[in-house]
Amino acid sequence: MLEDSLAFAIVKGRFPHVGHMLQEHWEDPDFMTYMEDLLRRDRLRKGFPSEVDRALQSLVIEHDIEFPNFTRADHDF
Repeated sequence: MLEDSLAFAIVKGRFPHVGHMLQEHWEDPDFMTYMEDLLRRDRLRKGFPSEVDRALQSLVIEHDIEFPNFTRADHDF
């Protein structure tokens, strides 16, 4: 569950608005689209702190495990 995730706590603690959007998209097939857009857009700007970036990457893996039917094989971020 998302609320039990340490990675989610890290993201939500540093970027509450991103945490809110993760909650909104977590059980949605469009979660990966949101994450791809978030991480790609972030690469064009200053970037998330490394701890948050790692937490976001961990959430992608956690989501793939919890929702294998939503998984994209080609994460390009």
